[in-house]
Amino acid sequence: MSSINYPSNAIVNNNVVVALNPAGTTPDYRIYTLRTSHYVVDIVGFYDVPHATPLDCVTVLDTVVTNVPASSNGFYYSTASCPANYAESSPYCYSGAQPEIFSGGSGINPSSFCQWVNLGTTSKTVYEGKRCCRVPGR
Repeated sequence: MSSINYPSNAIVNNNVVVALNPAGTTPDYRIYTLRTSHYVVDIVGFYDVPHATPLDCVTVLDTVVTNVPASSNGFYYSTASCPANYAESSPYCYSGAQPEIFSGGSGINPSSFCQWVNLGTTSKTVYEGKRCCRVPGR
């Protein structure tokens, strides 16, 4: 395949995108000429195959600890804020593995809430917040 054809004594330039040999068993490109020639090859950039990028996530806790009264249930909204360039992905509800506490969380952008059910006889301390994520490099 020819990328450029030119008459004798002509000064010609061209831009060519060349697919490289991924196996590396043969040269990626060749330059052939029928006459004495001067040429310059300048590699400006390249195309790469797409790569999966894992999310960068952080958990942000509320500054106020919630106490769930004995034999009660309720919805508690998180007031935590995601850092700049991070978006809320889910609520963070943590009871410290207390056997009488059950939680269920829902994400309602821009607010998250935790629903706590305390089946015990004393109030329980629980922690709430948000899980915030971003695509790295953005």
